[in-house]
Amino acid sequence: MTDLQHSGDRRAFVRDLALGALGAASLAAALPEVLSAETNGAAAPAWDLSWTDRLKGKHRAVFDSADLADGFAFFNAVTFMNQYRDVYGASDADAQAVVVMRGKGFYMALNDAMWAKYGLGQELKLAGAPAANPHARSIAGLLGRGATMLACNVAAPYFAGEAAKKAGVAADVVHAEWLANLLPGVVIMPSGVFSLIRAQEAGCSMVKSA
Repeated sequence: MTDLQHSGDRRAFVRDLALGALGAASLAAALPEVLSAETNGAAAPAWDLSWTDRLKGKHRAVFDSADLADGFAFFNAVTFMNQYRDVYGASDADAQAVVVMRGKGFYMALNDAMWAKYGLGQELKLAGAPAANPHARSIAGLLGRGATMLACNVAAPYFAGEAAKKAGVAADVVHAEWLANLLPGVVIMPSGVFSLIRAQEAGCSMVKSA
């Protein structure tokens, strides 16, 4: 096997593993869109991994949000920070939270303009079909307390492809638009799986939140 073949097989394995966050039922449908969204043979982007250097608190936790789940990951992150404050007197700098938005949880990383333009509240069948991101305030509040917010760039092209079909535009156009319209402070990562593993390597305890 050539080095090129080996590299391709490894990328395919990681991609398939990450797509598990979308659910087994949607995997077969997801794969073609994700494959088409990749740039064959291109160099990997310069991912911003500086967030790992800021995880210096004594208490660290990463919250896995593979679905919206009414923003349960944010509730868990706040609970963690508040209770370590109340029980141990830990400051926000001592109790640091990381939230990984992957699978359908990726939608929570998008700003109000994208929610309105693509009718995401209606698409996701949320109560009241909100035209704005109902989780933006929670994300901003946690960021203000020093938490880290990460979004999955495997989920992004898949769901952008779905939105592109309905809008009658190219999938890569929507994908690029979405990455340019993440909520302020949200950091895009190669995948949610990568983010969860990297956070644990940086000393975070893992909490499944959705």
